[in-house]
Amino acid sequence: MRQNLNYYLLVIVVLLVSIILRIPNLDRPISKHHEFNTAFFLIPMEIWEKDGLNVHGFNPPYNYYNKNDKNIDAIVGIKEGVKNGTEYYLSFPSFSYLLPYFYMKLFSLKISIINLQIFNLTIHFILCIFLFGILNIIFDQRSAFIGVSLYIFSPGPLWFHGNGYTHHVLSVFLFVCSLFFLINYLTKEKNKIFYLTFYGASLFLFLYTEWLSVLFLFCLLFYLLFVCEKSRKGRNIIVGSAMVFFLFLATIFYQYDHFFGLNNYYQYLTNRFSHRSTLINHSIQLSDQISGFIKQYVVSYGIWLLLITSFFIIRIFKRKELIFSFNKSNRTLIAVIILFPIIIYHIVFMEFTLCHDYSVLIDGIFLACLLGFVSSQIKLSNLKLTIALFIVFIASSLQYYYINPPGKYSFNNDSYDIYKKIGETIKHTSSTNETIFLSGFSSTINRNNPQIVFYAKRNFLPIDNIDDAYNFLKNNQRKNGKIYILEKEKIKKIIPIQL
Repeated sequence: MRQNLNYYLLVIVVLLVSIILRIPNLDRPISKHHEFNTAFFLIPMEIWEKDGLNVHGFNPPYNYYNKNDKNIDAIVGIKEGVKNGTEYYLSFPSFSYLLPYFYMKLFSLKISIINLQIFNLTIHFILCIFLFGILNIIFDQRSAFIGVSLYIFSPGPLWFHGNGYTHHVLSVFLFVCSLFFLINYLTKEKNKIFYLTFYGASLFLFLYTEWLSVLFLFCLLFYLLFVCEKSRKGRNIIVGSAMVFFLFLATIFYQYDHFFGLNNYYQYLTNRFSHRSTLINHSIQLSDQISGFIKQYVVSYGIWLLLITSFFIIRIFKRKELIFSFNKSNRTLIAVIILFPIIIYHIVFMEFTLCHDYSVLIDGIFLACLLGFVSSQIKLSNLKLTIALFIVFIASSLQYYYINPPGKYSFNNDSYDIYKKIGETIKHTSSTNETIFLSGFSSTINRNNPQIVFYAKRNFLPIDNIDDAYNFLKNNQRKNGKIYILEKEKIKKIIPIQL
């Protein structure tokens, strides 16, 4: 018991060190490396705070409150997600937006960048405690610590659980929570009702966050129904999971049918699927898919992949019989529900994976289990293990800082405050009776830029020429507008227009 407590304390110490490591990148202007997600989540929360959740049917809106911010669908750009001049993001269920919003309202916090980042760090902290608990059941305590260290100190989790909050971040947390309560229910005789109840609650929230949850549930039920031996616990999981899934379907039906209509919602999801799945979208060659996927792994996990490989090599040369603390049935179940949903997800949504390196965050749970397994099969001395982990921690920290350097400039020398300056200029030089137009985009400043919208507290329409602005005003019965022309990532010229 004392040794178990010591390892938990060690995990907490490493987590605290990881938070200190990230402090220089917190509360700076939101800019690169998917920090658009920060704006993407703060904008709906600001609108909810003013309008109320019910006005928007608990769906994330992206048009600010003013009349001249409506009918501009430049952030998402899918007509089926537009209602009353406001566009909504419906690619995923709403819980990843609702939870941080409720968190800030509960503690009377301002909706801000730093408060979302603190929430994100808290999620990472709790996630890793639960992950250590899972690995501690499957392996010995030392191997569990080694495994969870991967998800604490890899460059990807360090960044996205700090500066890059998104639906996928929360889904990893809920995935781990579901696993934790499920594995405890399967392996322990005490508190069975408690574990089964919290498994059901975690599963519902997981389903209400990310579609990976459906694959997780499918793999779990398929294994319990068709592969493993029937048991009372297995039947309870099947019945409980089915009840949770139907409750989720009822929630989705009520939320989206009530607000948009199921046909519009279906058309929206079909649109997203056609863009994000390489099963339908064949624009990316298979060789590019493989190389791009490997790149995402290297960016997110770096030297930890080398550590896993090294441990495997050591294990091969030792040529000893594999050691397991779990029975075969439970080992197979864990492998099925952790590995197979991830594989299917990437196969189906490879385009999404290649465009968003946070999509391989979920793979970190599998890699943590893999590292825990291989480390349990070799018996390095404490000194050798400490040296190896110290080197990996340092190398991983350096990679994190190389990709996300603290200070004023990104690793490709772009200023972090580009979007903040543009947005605040728009905010201070425009009035609510003007429609905002932007032109002069570049590879640095793209057309659908939520960071600028967040700082401006205004929606803008991207245009190629002045005629586009006049046509929009005419078609929407508006009289006044203002065109902001960008050059070299700065506002070069402001042109007021009037019909």
